[in-house]
Parts: sequence; C-alpha cells; structure tokens
Amino acid sequence: MQPTGYGPYQDSSLGQGKRSKLRQALIRWLGGTSTVESMPNTASSSFEQLYGHELVLPKPDPARLALKAAEYFAQAEQLNRCGAPDMASPLYRQAYTLLHGAVAKNPLELQANLVEIKSVPQQKPITNEAKDESDNWLSELPALRARLSIESAGEIAARLASLRETGHSHAELHRLEGLTALVLKDTNTAIQRFREALGLNPNHYSSLVNLAGLLLPEGRHEEATALLQRALDQTTIDSLEAVPALTNLSLAHQLAGRPMDEALLVLKVHQLKPGHLRNERLLQAASNLEQMGEESAAIELLSWLQQQQPTPEVLRSLGTLLERRGDYQRAALVYRQLLQPGNPASPVS
Repeated sequence: MQPTGYGPYQDSSLGQGKRSKLRQALIRWLGGTSTVESMPNTASSSFEQLYGHELVLPKPDPARLALKAAEYFAQAEQLNRCGAPDMASPLYRQAYTLLHGAVAKNPLELQANLVEIKSVPQQKPITNEAKDESDNWLSELPALRARLSIESAGEIAARLASLRETGHSHAELHRLEGLTALVLKDTNTAIQRFREALGLNPNHYSSLVNLAGLLLPEGRHEEATALLQRALDQTTIDSLEAVPALTNLSLAHQLAGRPMDEALLVLKVHQLKPGHLRNERLLQAASNLEQMGEESAAIELLSWLQQQQPTPEVLRSLGTLLERRGDYQRAALVYRQLLQPGNPASPVS
C-alpha cells in the first residue's frame, strides 16, 4: 500500500516547483539575476496555482543590506582578533554576499565603520602568547639570566634598570631583577622585585619560591609556607621542577618547629633528586622518621648515607635498625664495616 500524502504536498512535483519558485524570488530579492525564467514553466508548479495568489517579496533595501553586512563584518573581525579564523570565515562570506547585493542594485557609500572586504589584509590570529615588535626585549632576558654571576651582576642590573626606565614591565623582567639583587646581596630590593613579578602573575613559580626563601630567615614562616603551597599548585609534586619549592617548604617546617613534616619532605626531595640536600639534614630526617615509626624510610636514607659518608653515627643507626627489623645479615655487614681498620669508630689496639 502506497503512503498517503497530505494537501498540496501529495504530488512531489508540486513541492519541487514550489522550491524552485521560492529560490528564484529570493535570488531576485538579494539582487541576483535569475536565469531560471527561460526554463519551461510547468502549470502544476505555479506558486499562484498552489496558494491562489502570486508570491510578492519586498524590494531589495540596499541600506538595510549594507547595515547587516557591517554587522557581520564587525563580528568576523572580532573573532579573527581572538584567534578563531575558522569561526570568522563564514561571517566574512556572509558580509560579502550582503554587500554585493546592496551595491548591485544601488551603489551607495558604505558606512564609515565598514571596511571594504577586498581591502582587509590577511591577519594572523592574535593569542595571549603573541608578541609584537615592542616585546622583542623579552627575548634578551634568558641570555642575561645565563650570564648572571658575581662579576656580571652590576652590568646586568644596569641593563635591567634601563628596561624599567623605558616603561617595560613583565613578570620575567622583575624576577631577573630580583635574582640580580640577590647576587648583589640587596635582599630588600630582591623581595620588592619578586613581589612586583607576582603582582603581574600571581602564579609565577620562580618568584613564589624565591620570595618564600627570602622570608624564611626573617621569621615569616607562615607567609612563606602559603607562597610555597601556591608554587606547588603550579607544578607536579613528583617532578624535578617541584624540588626547589619542596626544599624551601622543608626549611619552613624546620624553622616553624615541625620536624615530622620536615622529615617527610626531606625524604621526598631525596627521592626526586638524591644528593640535593646536605647529609646532616638527611641524617636528622632519618632519626625523625625512625621516631615516627617509618623505619623503612629511615633505612632508605641511612643506606644512601652509608655509600656517601659512612660515619660511625650513620653505620650505628643503620645497623641498629636492620637488626631490629630482623635483617641480621645486612646488620652484620654494617657492623663489620664499622669495625674496619681506618674507621674512626673502630677500636684501637
């Protein structure tokens, strides 16, 4: 059984004729030239036959078309400036179509805020990372940082001061000013410059770590701790990049009288970068970890110290822990090392 249609759409030829007639009328309204009129007209496709009256569209309004073209063009420009040329492209095309329809019927002067489409230069999308010619000085900063030393600090400070005097301001610039001030032993200026860097970029990792490191000797432990927590939020805690922040945070815990927190951070820093911390800090952390019941962690630190600096204190602590945990074979080897001739702890005959 054939499907049943409804009303005038029952005959598919009528639907096709209707669409053709609407398309011709729309082309004429937009200012185009229809070539379909020369085609044979089918009585069954007549709009008047379908609806009982002739289709009458309003006359093209060049001023209205030009206004809409200006709106589309302005939207396209904004999207292009924001780095979305794929979204701007159809709006440029729509603006051109409307503008062409307006000028074809009545060449009129375009509005002042509408630039003729063909005169718009090609633009690269502008992003937050884009730099114009006035920012070329930024590329100079890494080279200055690489040259920074006690001998070159004065020269580099003068160059950075000249950049500041010409009105330049950037988090990296102020960070380098702070580092240079540190080399010159000007702590107050260094603190000020790191604060300026954070004023421009509150999440600037290096400035957060360095400022915290300068606040610790002044007894401002809590402020330093807050800065270092922010710094760690900017990186992965299990990466080498986190080592400076973790190191300073362990110092903050030490100065604030939190030995257990300090010991855990010392262990973390050692695991990420063995040899980064002084042996004295590792030995103290091992003692604190042992008191916390973290004997495996304490043995890890003491075993590394056994290879690097096998002092009697290190060997005695390691041997005692191994024996307590039932690892008698390793404990015996440690005690044997303790009794080796030449070891400061070996008995004198």
